Amino acid sequence: MRKGLFSKYTILILSLGWALAFGQDGWCQNHPPIFEPIATCFATEPDTQDFELHGGAFLDGTFTTCYVFEQETLEVQAFASDPDGDSISISVLNAPATASFEDLGNGEARLFWVPEYVGPLSSAQSPFELFFVATDGSLSSQLRVLINVINVNRAPELTLPESLEVAASSQLVFQVRAEDPDLEDVTIKVVDPPPQAIFDETSGMFEWTPQPGDTGLWIIIFQATDQSGGNCLGETKIRVLPPKIFSLSLGVGECLLGGIVDVPINLVNSYPIGGMELLIQYDSSVFTFLGLSNQGCRTENWEYFTFREKTWGLYQLIKIVALADLLDQVSTMPLLPDSGTIAYLSFRVTTDPYLNGLMIPLEFFSFDFTDNTLSTHRGQFISQEDIDLINGGVLLNAGNTLIGDINLNGLPFEVGDAVLLARYLSGLTTLTQQQMINSDVNQDGHMATLSDLVFLIRHIVEGEGMPEGNGIIPEEVVVKIAEERIQNRVWLESERPIGGALVVFEGEKVRVEKVRLSPQAEDLKLYTSQLGDQFKMLLISQKAKPLPAGEDYLFSFEGEGFDTIRILVADQEGKLLSVKQEYERGSLPKKYALFQNYPNPFNPSTHIRFFVGGEGPAEVTLKIYNVAGQLVKTLVDEKKSPGEHEEVWNGKNEDGEDVASGVYFYKLKVSDYVETKRMVLLK
Repeated sequence: MRKGLFSKYTILILSLGWALAFGQDGWCQNHPPIFEPIATCFATEPDTQDFELHGGAFLDGTFTTCYVFEQETLEVQAFASDPDGDSISISVLNAPATASFEDLGNGEARLFWVPEYVGPLSSAQSPFELFFVATDGSLSSQLRVLINVINVNRAPELTLPESLEVAASSQLVFQVRAEDPDLEDVTIKVVDPPPQAIFDETSGMFEWTPQPGDTGLWIIIFQATDQSGGNCLGETKIRVLPPKIFSLSLGVGECLLGGIVDVPINLVNSYPIGGMELLIQYDSSVFTFLGLSNQGCRTENWEYFTFREKTWGLYQLIKIVALADLLDQVSTMPLLPDSGTIAYLSFRVTTDPYLNGLMIPLEFFSFDFTDNTLSTHRGQFISQEDIDLINGGVLLNAGNTLIGDINLNGLPFEVGDAVLLARYLSGLTTLTQQQMINSDVNQDGHMATLSDLVFLIRHIVEGEGMPEGNGIIPEEVVVKIAEERIQNRVWLESERPIGGALVVFEGEKVRVEKVRLSPQAEDLKLYTSQLGDQFKMLLISQKAKPLPAGEDYLFSFEGEGFDTIRILVADQEGKLLSVKQEYERGSLPKKYALFQNYPNPFNPSTHIRFFVGGEGPAEVTLKIYNVAGQLVKTLVDEKKSPGEHEEVWNGKNEDGEDVASGVYFYKLKVSDYVETKRMVLLK
């Protein structure tokens, strides 16, 4: 009995000694799961089942890069095992919202994803970074995967009439429009146009007055081309009929949104005309009819010229009845054979920005056989069959419309726009027609209202990103960020009164609180928003009272976790000012940041900004790669001091040669910090 107990205690003591002797290398240690170093990537064309290996490049020994075209189906397979033979589960972090994931339960996992053609889940936001995570319940490991989405250019689509008829010597006008499914700009050209035809590539308006010798069938071919070279063809068949003796036509006007336009009614007559009865329809949701005038027209001296309005469904009708000579003692001459304008229709057009660039029709309408007819000076009736009726319309043109860009600096939804709109609503300034059009930020059809200001402020505070561009005037404002005891202070030094400021703190664990405005800024209203890794502050006076010129602190705050601080400042006129940021010791961001290049897309050069944190110089590399992961150009490979830096890439490779149009990636590496962003070169 005692001998048996002695044996058991001996085994127990030896086991404990073994564990203590071998420590971490002993038999009781648990090891984390291990991923195979490279994930397997497959892709298939849309609507097929043929998968092919697509990607799987091994970069820097740290992660896998997969390549997939927009609307291809991507499959990413990850494999993991556990050295201790424990069962493991695999999950995925940071996957695209539309991706589907499956853990097969045997150390294998699959992710399926179909990138979109446009939007945040397309090549526009590529590359996408995700992490496969394997765990045995207590320990875990990760496999990092980058997904590079390659742009697929889709051809534009043309909208144009299929067939038209026109009498010789009469003007024909119609509009050709094109839309690109990838939201690129499109140019339209006409291939081998008829003689004397005019085509405006900007508005898409085609104008042609065929001559008697042009009778017959014409096929007019139009070509639409997008920025990436995609193109499509469309055709309009025009049958030119022999010339008619009489022609009534509605002109084509052009007008800014919200403006007033006069549209002519033209008459071509080969015999004297002494009377007319016309009926014209228009869309009352687009046009507001202001009146009819024959002043300065061929019918100016006619004795009877009247009109009235009536409603027909969604359309309004204008009835015009006119006589040259009434049965009285005054004799008035009829219209002798000639051509020209007989009256003008006056309209105010809509402010709806969705109709910008469209030609809204004005058309002759007929209820009975007397509508749109003429009469000779002897009372002979001229029926519709003997008259060539040509419809017209109004081309709605908002100029260089950029909704939200009220100060017309090319940057929509920035603090300067809010300052200018607040001044307008306070009665301290006026807005031009273009500024009024751009001010309808909530797109309710009413320009420069208080609701637009509320919408604008909310968009600035809660929207994503920060405007970039060349719309900043050179007057410089010095912004100092200083650490003072517990709180930090932001100081402004400016020679111009300040109307508003936008401050953005960025960082993975950003926290900003206890914001207090200075006494000088007490007339400013403070709006704040915390969205993910951004904390935004907008300071603006809705009463349009600016911050006086000079030097004073703007606000104080408590905060931590922010890597960068970005500041926009606008003067009291709503113009963005150039900002120079200065940091006192202790207030510098501690990390690094890479910003989106601007402009983007670009041609021929673009600016790339980055921030170096810390208290001393750091080794920095900034390199350009193509979609195949090949090095194109090294922009920076040296030590950089703390602060914000900017480099310019001129679209050339290491040999000084121009690179082709396409998608490129720029990669910043500072110490352990690595970040990559995408840009597009268009030629």
